Amino acid sequence: MESAIWAQPGCYEHPVDWDQHFEPLSLPDMLRHTAERVGDRPLLDFYGRRFSYARCLDVARRFACGLNALGVAPGDRVGLYLPMCRTMSPLITGR
Repeated sequence: MESAIWAQPGCYEHPVDWDQHFEPLSLPDMLRHTAERVGDRPLLDFYGRRFSYARCLDVARRFACGLNALGVAPGDRVGLYLPMCRTMSPLITGR
């Protein structure tokens, strides 16, 4: 069986050591940490409209506050039934 192209020596140079340790983070924490470091960089490009990490974090926080105002508490399960749209990504990280 042929090995994957990325597994062949010299075909893929990963930018960091494969054995590097990363602290486990939830998706909301990952968004928050990244927005604090590189907030103005684009996170999403949706049909030519770009949205920065900071903007997506703001949308996620507003969504979480709205849910909280409706009585949804941390740990409650919320279902999203949406078409693929520019707001979908920040909404799934709302916390």
